[in-house]
Amino acid sequence: MSRVEILDKTGRFSNIALPLPSPDACIRSGTHAGTTLGPVAGRVENGRLQIPDRSLQLAQNEGRNHLHGGPGGLSRQVWQTVHARPDQVAYRLDLPDGLDGYPGNRTFWVGYALTGPAQLTIRYRVETDAPTPVSLSNHTYWNLSGDFAHPCTGHRLQIAARQACWNDQEHLPRGVLDVAGTPLDFTCSQEPAPHADHPQLHNALGYNNAYLLEGSPAVRLEHPASGRVLTMETDLPALVFYSGGYLAGEPLEGGCAAESAAFALEPQERPGLPALVLPGQPWERWIRLTFSAEQMPRQRFFT
Repeated sequence: MSRVEILDKTGRFSNIALPLPSPDACIRSGTHAGTTLGPVAGRVENGRLQIPDRSLQLAQNEGRNHLHGGPGGLSRQVWQTVHARPDQVAYRLDLPDGLDGYPGNRTFWVGYALTGPAQLTIRYRVETDAPTPVSLSNHTYWNLSGDFAHPCTGHRLQIAARQACWNDQEHLPRGVLDVAGTPLDFTCSQEPAPHADHPQLHNALGYNNAYLLEGSPAVRLEHPASGRVLTMETDLPALVFYSGGYLAGEPLEGGCAAESAAFALEPQERPGLPALVLPGQPWERWIRLTFSAEQMPRQRFFT
């Protein structure tokens, strides 16, 4: 997704999704902005992943580690359009056995559909001819003010999770912590503080942690000044909140991004525990985004 334009409470449209300058930039950018992540989103230490009866050596594309599916991952591919209608579009991608170390000839489907007033639903489906690990996610960055030239301040965030993974200096999950009483606690709506004095926030110039979801909606992000609200529901068990600490200088439509110019909210399987997809047993998951604002009679989406 490269653009999502919605009204604010005054009736003014703004794009609230981080807009890279071209489709080619989306494929090449280290931000992975707007793309589908996979076959396994996130980091895998040393590229080593264990599945039943087999140890996989995945491509090491971030130093010694494997990141977001490797150099041939889903975010680096051009997908085939399966169908396109005014209210929905679907894409397909076929990847061969062994690419970046993943087993199985695999077929991936992603669908985007307007499923209600100001509501967008993303659906994933994966099929394989051999057991293979899967954890897909959407990597759109959001700034409800529509201003990507400045840090994403003035937002309030709520995440339905009492626990989050803590990371080491390589951003690898090393355990689970209770978020209560820390800047990582979003059980109640509060403004993110990426520069707060907390060891986890020093790792990634802000937040880059996986939250273990417990309820629905999974996320509520609001920007009181514009009146815009983003609510996210999903059947995935975890969500990475990345506050965009490394976005500074990223080329965008009409300029460059500021540090922490937008927030990525990435539903996915639990870190280190991708789903094992078997032949004849497709993997299916969904993410639902609902947008609202005062006096919002209509909306439009650009994907």
